Amino acid sequence: MQWLRLMPFGSFMNTRSFVHSADPRAKLIFSATYLFLVANSAGLQDILILAASSLVLLLLSRLPIAYLWAGLQGLLPLLLGLFVYHLLINPSLTQAMAVPCQLALMIVTTTTFTLTTSPRMLTQGLAAILQPLRFFRFPVRKFVLMCSLAFRFMPLLIEEIDMMFKLAKIRNARSGSTSLRITLQRRLNIFLALFYSVFRRADQLAFAMEARCFPGVERQADSLRLGWRDGVLVGFALTLVLIRIFI
Repeated sequence: MQWLRLMPFGSFMNTRSFVHSADPRAKLIFSATYLFLVANSAGLQDILILAASSLVLLLLSRLPIAYLWAGLQGLLPLLLGLFVYHLLINPSLTQAMAVPCQLALMIVTTTTFTLTTSPRMLTQGLAAILQPLRFFRFPVRKFVLMCSLAFRFMPLLIEEIDMMFKLAKIRNARSGSTSLRITLQRRLNIFLALFYSVFRRADQLAFAMEARCFPGVERQADSLRLGWRDGVLVGFALTLVLIRIFI
């Protein structure tokens, strides 16, 4: 599980690029459109077009590709397993290759989005997009608050998972037992300990917010302004949609 430390979930890397300067609302629209197109891609031709657009997005964001590749290396067994599974249930080589590529593109796009958007700007953009749902009595403020806390605690949770697996590996080396039943039991104990740690941290956070008299009202968000960069991103998303429709 060492590869978990390399996955940049919930982190922010400011390279002062074109994508960093864009409005978070435009980034959310582009990401949602891109993920929808990836999930509904029909074949390798669509995947190649989406992969090329993802490469363009990476170049515009100035993110180190080697850093993203180091995080994706741990997912190679999963991608290979998906390829073998779909190849066994469906002899089509094209379909077997499409599913792992779709998952990889989704991970790269969401990672690029989180690396180029700070958690504060992300929550502000999400709150601005979800404002119309208030007319249907949807709890926008509470939903955005939960998303903000999830993004901020994601690196801490990944670090704790990595530490638990390291401790389990040390215990396994000391005991020397490799039976399937004992291995499954140890894995179950790790997940139970993880759930206990998550609920304990959630209880501590709720107690801290209550002790500090969390008002339960929205803070004044920074004014979000759309610019030409946002128009480029939204136009890029619309271009991908039109290519998907006509091709």
